Order: sequence, then structure tokens, then C-alpha cells
Amino acid sequence: MKSHLQLLKASRNLLIIIVTPIVFLFLPLSFPSSEAKCAYGVIIMAVYWVFEVMPLAATALLPIVLFPLLGVLDSKSICKNYLQDTNFLFVGGLLLAVAVEKWNLHKRIALRVLLLVGARPKWLLLGFMLSTAFLSMWISNTATTAMMIPILQAVLDELDNGRHNTDTDQLHDGDIAMTETSDTGNAI
Repeated sequence: MKSHLQLLKASRNLLIIIVTPIVFLFLPLSFPSSEAKCAYGVIIMAVYWVFEVMPLAATALLPIVLFPLLGVLDSKSICKNYLQDTNFLFVGGLLLAVAVEKWNLHKRIALRVLLLVGARPKWLLLGFMLSTAFLSMWISNTATTAMMIPILQAVLDELDNGRHNTDTDQLHDGDIAMTETSDTGNAI
């Protein structure tokens, strides 16, 4: 008995993936309208989402497969909502931020900012605010902030290591200043 329970627990996700569409199949069969078919797809997604039987990103893509199969919408009208220009701009900016961090470019930028403006907190903050404003003119605000946070963290780590003698507690306000500055750079 105990081994059956352990086996059931181990295969819970697979069981939910298979059983959920079967249990709610009465909905599109009993009511052949497109609303009932849409509700069927939404219920399947909701159950998968709540129980996290697959990654949430994969669950979010289920309408691309389910709605054309059920005849709710064609794939062209669904996919255009997933792949808009602004989404690609946002994803591209975040990919740029991840690439900067992966190749340790953020540490180089941080050291360059330290060399240019010095280690005094007011000048460091000004240096980061200007560079954040400059970047946010071409990259989305969120991506700019995502890119600048590791750079600021690298500067704080450098200063905390004792290589520069300054008060770093004031620099933690730079996180807020960079977020505000990314909005300012977009307005310029």
C-alpha cells in the first residue's frame, strides 16, 4: 500500500496532465460553442498553472496549441499577441543585461566608472545616474535597470573589499536613483 502511494506521488504531475483534459472534456462536448471550447482551454491552463505540472512559461504557451485545435481562434490571431514588437524590445534588453553579466562586462564598466568619477559617493551616484540615463535612451527602463544593478553591485563589492576608503552605506541609495534615472533618460 505504501509503495503504491509513493508511486502515485511521484507521478502526480503526469497524472494531472493526462486526467485534467479528460475530466473537463464534457464541457466542449456538451456545449459545442466556441465559448465552451475557450473555457475548456482556460480551465486546463488554470489547473496546470495552479499545480505547476509543467513550467509556467510552457503553460502560458498552451493557447497557441489548444485554441486552434479546438477551433476557438486561428493560430495567426493568437500568435500575434505573443510576439509584439514591444515584447521583443523588452526581451532583447533583458538578454543584453544577462550577456553583460555573463561576460563580466559589468565589472569592467564598474571599474571604469570608479576611475572616471572617483570613489566619493556623490560623484559615484552622479556617474551611475548619467550612465543609466544615457543607456535608457536606447534600451527599455526595465532592461536598463536590470543591466545597471550588477554594475552597481560590482562597485559596492569593490568598495567593500577595502580597496577604496569611503562610506558605502550611502551608495545603496544608488539602486533607487538608477531606477528613477532610467525614467529620466527616456524623457530626454
